[in-house]
Amino acid sequence: MPATNSAMSPRESRRVFEPPAFKMAILNGLSVYISRDIQTNVHSHHLLELVLSFGESFCISDTKSEICSTGIIISPDVPHQFTSNLKDYHIFIFLDPETQQAALLQRVFGLNKNPIQAISEEGIQTVIEGFKQWFYSNDFTPEAILPLIDQLVSALAPYHPFHPLIDARILHATRYIKQNLDSELDVKTVASEACLSESRFSHLFKEQIGIPLRRYILWCRMENAIRLIANGTNLSQAAYEGGFSDPAHLTRTFQEMFGVKPSQALKQ
Repeated sequence: MPATNSAMSPRESRRVFEPPAFKMAILNGLSVYISRDIQTNVHSHHLLELVLSFGESFCISDTKSEICSTGIIISPDVPHQFTSNLKDYHIFIFLDPETQQAALLQRVFGLNKNPIQAISEEGIQTVIEGFKQWFYSNDFTPEAILPLIDQLVSALAPYHPFHPLIDARILHATRYIKQNLDSELDVKTVASEACLSESRFSHLFKEQIGIPLRRYILWCRMENAIRLIANGTNLSQAAYEGGFSDPAHLTRTFQEMFGVKPSQALKQ
């Protein structure tokens, strides 16, 4: 058999290592979105937001001032605008304000008094490298971001360790929810599946997962819809398969969560 040359041409090499246009993961009241070519108008959303840069500084402005840094934390419901070097990649991390992580960061940073603050690079470079590795990898599982989020929260709030332990009954309930997103899900149904009373289940679920059942179901449906869209499903089909009443419901919910429409964020 004649020898073959397995070396890649420069063009093939560039194609193999070309980074994706964006990468997004969403689950359990949090999401991570990494992309470039992003500028926003003034907007607000009911999520705590952290923005980290792959390298260069970016700016967050409100109606009164502008902060430029390689890392910024933004309180929920605060109007703000993002501007940057369009060539640089940025990590956008969104935390539902009802999560324990978001509550901890709001308390540690005092965001009720100073809602937009720069984040020191000290202690978070390892986490940023972890996000870079995830972005450039072929790993698209949302669970891959959980250790990175835990590391980031621990670095930003080092004297307030966050180590949740999940009760087996609650773990079973989360699996049941994800398998039945196209069904009507309420506290009575899921609590029964977990063999708990409604009141005990509601309390234990928020304690263990970090957000109430209603918010968790919404996040699961959004995660499902985003995965469908990213895999090529059109918005209408993704809305119905994701458990939303119609495409407008999905678009409205997405914009409330992230401040932009799905068509803007999930560009190919």
